[in-house]
Amino acid sequence: MEKHMDASVMTQEDRVVYVAFQLKGLADMWWEGVRAAWTPAHGPPTWDVFVKQFTSKYYPYSFKEKMDVALRNIKQGDKTVDEYEMEFSKIVHFVDHINQNQSEKARRFFEGLNSEYRHVMGANRPNEYFSVVEQASGMDLQIQVTQAEAARTSSTSGSSSKHKRSHHNGSELTERLALKKSKSGAHSQQSANPIQ
Repeated sequence: MEKHMDASVMTQEDRVVYVAFQLKGLADMWWEGVRAAWTPAHGPPTWDVFVKQFTSKYYPYSFKEKMDVALRNIKQGDKTVDEYEMEFSKIVHFVDHINQNQSEKARRFFEGLNSEYRHVMGANRPNEYFSVVEQASGMDLQIQVTQAEAARTSSTSGSSSKHKRSHHNGSELTERLALKKSKSGAHSQQSANPIQ
């Protein structure tokens, strides 16, 4: 919604009116109560006032605390970097003191990456969040390409070794048949010639 308002170049007051118009049911009733109480003492509520009031109502401290714990515990695990980043972004959005500090946000994201990423990036990891994400995504892509090439090479060498085996087994079979033929020929010669 804020992207839409940024694109529309709305004033702070227009933002409040626009968002308030979008509220439905209990949220609308809640905002009318806040606005009615705020206006006589402070004048029309600003965008910052709306955001703070809305956040404290619908994202209470306990929720923010839960998100802070989730942010400390989030790990990449078996997710791709893009999947991990998407999940990380959903959580960090609610942890203001981290979300607004690029260096701390980058550090937290880095700490949740799998060890091979952290090891390669090491002490030279970027301090900007998007740079860390970009570097990790590049590594992720390289890992995926390497795994795909290894799988392709493995399947190619697997089929060529099968071919070699079947060729080897085929020549073995030919040799056995030739040996059997020569033995049976010798055996039939023995039975045809009783003097030996």
